[in-house]
Amino acid sequence: MGELIGRFIDICLLRAGPQDLPASSVLRSLTLFAYVASGVMILLPSASFGSAVAQALVDTLLLVALLWAVLRWRGLPERFDQALTALAGTGALLGLAALPLVLTVYQADAAGVAAPFQSLLLLVLFFWTLAVNGHILRHTLATSYAMGLLLGTVYVVLSLGVLGLFFPHAG
Repeated sequence: MGELIGRFIDICLLRAGPQDLPASSVLRSLTLFAYVASGVMILLPSASFGSAVAQALVDTLLLVALLWAVLRWRGLPERFDQALTALAGTGALLGLAALPLVLTVYQADAAGVAAPFQSLLLLVLFFWTLAVNGHILRHTLATSYAMGLLLGTVYVVLSLGVLGLFFPHAG
């Protein structure tokens, strides 16, 4: 288990790719569960439990659907398990890393004070998440890093748009 977590950390550090993970439906399912759980934890300070679960599930379904569509379009559906495992696993890890910052910023906001350092760290972590997603998509699609980064950014923009449409008072 420690070796597997180490692989996810290596992917987060851009030292490994999705091809370094086993193609396992069980691992894919576990990482998807962890991805949803970390999403719920991040959303709980600002949303009800039901809303947090719904938002995390919508985000996850969008990730799955867009990845599947892009891989089918590129003729690479066999890469789905490893790519989704990498995206969900690193997303869960980076989400857990963001959790203390999210809680601090939310508590500061509720108290009417600023938390500029924590907010800056959250912004850096957001951009690092984009970089990691771009890295994973680059390897998955055998394309340039710029294209992987663009596709990862498109996913984030679509996800935020869909979540804003279905959950207009969220966050």
